[in-house]
Amino acid sequence: MTARQGASTPDNDLDLFGFRSRTVGLALAGFGVAYLIVEIGMGWTIRSPIAWTGIAVAFGVFVAATQLVATRVGDPIPLSAALVGVGATLAGVVIAWWSLPQETYRTLQSGPPAAAAIVVLTLVALRGRPLLAWAGLLAVSLTAGIWAVGFGLSFGNGVVITVWTYPMMVMATLFVIILRPMARRVVMLRRRSMDDAATAAAAAAAADERRTHFRDFERRARPTLERVVDGHEFTPEEVRIARLLEAQLRDGIRAPGWDSPEIRAAVWSARSRGTEVALLDDGDPTAVGADGAVVPASLTGPHADLIALLGDDARAVTARILPPGRDTHASIVVQMSGHSRRIDYDVNGREVVDRDVEDMPKA
Repeated sequence: MTARQGASTPDNDLDLFGFRSRTVGLALAGFGVAYLIVEIGMGWTIRSPIAWTGIAVAFGVFVAATQLVATRVGDPIPLSAALVGVGATLAGVVIAWWSLPQETYRTLQSGPPAAAAIVVLTLVALRGRPLLAWAGLLAVSLTAGIWAVGFGLSFGNGVVITVWTYPMMVMATLFVIILRPMARRVVMLRRRSMDDAATAAAAAAAADERRTHFRDFERRARPTLERVVDGHEFTPEEVRIARLLEAQLRDGIRAPGWDSPEIRAAVWSARSRGTEVALLDDGDPTAVGADGAVVPASLTGPHADLIALLGDDARAVTARILPPGRDTHASIVVQMSGHSRRIDYDVNGREVVDRDVEDMPKA
């Protein structure tokens, strides 16, 4: 994620404070148990089944809102999910408070809905939507005042029910302002460290490959080069062998995907008979499979077929690994007396085309 994406674009892989962790889930479950204990303990005088149904529905709404806000993927939490969470919270306090019977009302009966509301709204703030959380808290206080007036109390008596929640929201806001940027920087530094480690590993692998190629080049080419330095007079046969060696070394650089001891031996033998052999590698060590996943490309089948096709009948052979992103991963074209044959392979090394070139549809 770039710095420009910042706090406005949700990052689906980021969970700054572990809200989707088992620890947070257990803490929220513990709060739910405490909510039920207080609600039932303070409402033991309530006898109305309708009132208890409303209280139960409100609890379910709070649970759903908490689950949504705590576990919704993305950081900050997507605006749509945050709006649903705040709306569900308001619906929960409305259902809970308006379900309380006036004749058996006790002050603490209105406390659990306010506590549940501040839990959900605090999560909304911590998930990166503090302004929306404040708007939701003000709406909860306004709802409490309206309920109190309809309940026969004053508007102020209702607002007082939610006053204790404001210090919690202030702390959550300070937490968001101070710690969220720090946590995001820590995550970015961790990702940068991982990227640097991957780059260093790739550079080390490339260096190892270069050393391997150099040792191989020295082993095969050094004797011939020493003869050149010594002013050796090369015979026609030695010149022919030197040209075969030059072509073999070029194959190792230009077509590493076709480089194996068995193929080197088969290509050497074919070129010694006068067969034209061209090996090309425009591919990547990995390729995208049919399901969109990145899988290692298999060349077992093409390798075996190439060795078999470099037989006595072949006049020219071209083997190519194609660039990534194509349906065909590799192809072998063989020119024989009278006709030419082409075999195409997918990323798994399976044949997908095997026919005479003359029968192939024109592009």
